Amino acid sequence: MLLPVVQIIFLARLIEGIDPGKQLVSDVLANCSRSLRPVLDVNKQIIVGVEFEINQINSLDVVDQVLDMSVFFGMRWENEKVSWDPADYDGHDRILLTEDNDNWLPDIVFFNQISGHYITKDLPVPYVINSSGHTYLSRPLRADFLCALDAYHFPFDEHVCRQSLGPWVHPTPLIHVETYVLTSNILTPSTTWDVVNVESDELKTYRGQNFSSLFFAVHLKRKSAFYVANVIAPSIAINYLSLFNFVIPAESGEKISYGVTIFLAQTVNMMMISDSMPQGASSIPLLGQYLVFSILFIATCLLVTIFMVSGYIDPMSNHSKVGKALRFVLERIRPIMGPKNPKRDVLTDKKVEETTLNNNSVNLDDNARNDDKIQQKAGSSSEETSLDGLTQQEQVVIAYATMNRVFFVISFLLMTFLTAIYMIILSANSDSKIQGG
Repeated sequence: MLLPVVQIIFLARLIEGIDPGKQLVSDVLANCSRSLRPVLDVNKQIIVGVEFEINQINSLDVVDQVLDMSVFFGMRWENEKVSWDPADYDGHDRILLTEDNDNWLPDIVFFNQISGHYITKDLPVPYVINSSGHTYLSRPLRADFLCALDAYHFPFDEHVCRQSLGPWVHPTPLIHVETYVLTSNILTPSTTWDVVNVESDELKTYRGQNFSSLFFAVHLKRKSAFYVANVIAPSIAINYLSLFNFVIPAESGEKISYGVTIFLAQTVNMMMISDSMPQGASSIPLLGQYLVFSILFIATCLLVTIFMVSGYIDPMSNHSKVGKALRFVLERIRPIMGPKNPKRDVLTDKKVEETTLNNNSVNLDDNARNDDKIQQKAGSSSEETSLDGLTQQEQVVIAYATMNRVFFVISFLLMTFLTAIYMIILSANSDSKIQGG
């Protein structure tokens, strides 16, 4: 009985000392060329399936508009010039080749990649060709990609970075690229960014040219817990602490120094925050706008405090215009407040008397007249407020206390309103991103 032809060929090669695997590689490369597409018909289109798997987000530079990430990048295509029967080569159904071999590889490149390298650049990574001519190449890649970013909602910002790729030389009639695998398999989670999703889109033309292209859209969301705890919360706390500048008594001597301390604290806080905020961005982040407003708000509160304290302490000297201004405000506010409460006025007038006695600019005759006025007012329960019956010092004291309350309420409402608006804008942006995603 004659042996099958295959067994005869195998025995012949074995006798000659030829390894079937090496012979298979030699036979495959004999039909291949680095310069020619592996098709039997030169007009036939090669379809290249692309695999894009994100492994890690290394960094996202908002200033330079650069995304640094590590991915697995793979390609699949059919080599029509390669096919064999595994039985002819001792059962070998696939071979491994490297880029050094004389075999055609797709000229697929990332158009918006500015730098990068294959992690295994010092160790050539083989690619696989099976007995039907199906070729598969996959390599780990770390690269920097250009990415259009907008940090207006920092630190609650979300970005969509698009990576475009396609053949560098071959137009669409010769090579068509399509998505084969698209996943986000994060091996090492980033401390700053979360990958929300990854999408792809195919284009038949790129920049007006007849080139098949793919776009991979990577949706990233910043982890904002660190900034909330270390940036936003302290800033809001400092803003509300500045309101208590209107509560501290002027006699304590710490009113202005407290305001200056709060102002310096917020300034130092802003300088520290500026290092973590995107610099040179196309728009000023909302957080930066809020901090600028905080600095101006605290500075305004400090100036108002200095203005009122100067008129309160020495209303009869060179700063008499300040005292007149306080009395002018008092004349406009007191009628709105209505008639005085007799019991409350007795206590208020006694406080005015004590403050007047402690002021060196008021002479003893004024103190005596003040005592008479206080006794007269205490004895009359139905008497209404009369600014003409008070000395200038008494008017300033009452105006000072009233203005402190007014400024405290106005500042509290203004700060609460703007902080609420800031948080609403941020939450609305987050909701729209979630719905859009």
